[in-house]
Amino acid sequence: MKTFATLAMIALFAVSAFAADIAKGPAVVDGKVTQYEDSINRGDCAVIAHIDGTFTDLTIPYSDALIAAGKSPDIIYDPFGSADLSGYEGVVASAADLWWAYDFAGDEAAYAAFLDGGGALLFVGQDYIYSRGGIDGFPSDYMAILDVVEDVNYGSEEIMDLVGTAGGPLDGYTDSVAPCFASNPWYTDNIVPLIWGAVEFTDPSVGMALEGGATSMNTVFSAVEFGCGPNLNAAMFQLVLLWEGTTATEEASWSTIKAMF
Repeated sequence: MKTFATLAMIALFAVSAFAADIAKGPAVVDGKVTQYEDSINRGDCAVIAHIDGTFTDLTIPYSDALIAAGKSPDIIYDPFGSADLSGYEGVVASAADLWWAYDFAGDEAAYAAFLDGGGALLFVGQDYIYSRGGIDGFPSDYMAILDVVEDVNYGSEEIMDLVGTAGGPLDGYTDSVAPCFASNPWYTDNIVPLIWGAVEFTDPSVGMALEGGATSMNTVFSAVEFGCGPNLNAAMFQLVLLWEGTTATEEASWSTIKAMF
């Protein structure tokens, strides 16, 4: 069974960054500016954490990588569908250490509206599909996920080699990543993309390269967690170039394109 840190969950909700900071407007969490409703002073992009911090808080490395790529990111913890994403160029959403059932409906509706408005999204969630209960809806309509094989390296503690999928937005990216979470090893999914992939991973316990992501018109999904990898800056730089290179014609979500046929 997947490790469930009950005491950590109690501590999370007792001393929640969301509960402490949501009412403050601009705030500072771990030294980083966090924006909620201040649309005037907001940054170029946002890093959104879904229950991140229970095991390992990866918002800081994603934020730092965006800064290295020349962007000014805002950090938002546990939005529960309430985050105003209008005006952001791109959003990095992390459900990296979410290991249990979670109602993503409100958050997915906010992301869908953001994407329909021309925004770009990187969604990283090793167990996102397990947590939400399948791929119907947002994963298939907006992230072009055709199918998934859950937990192909169940319980692995091996170092995974990551390679950007040829022809995808991370083509040329490579990294080697140890398990990112103090309380859990790997449970990475093998993703079957409808259009094209994002990042392939090789775990010695599996012995072959598997597809860990899917890419649509303006969305990159990864079941592979590269947020704690030493080459994260290189990956984010490539994604920022992708965001900036999106044309008006391409700024339609996969859901919009799909509905035309």
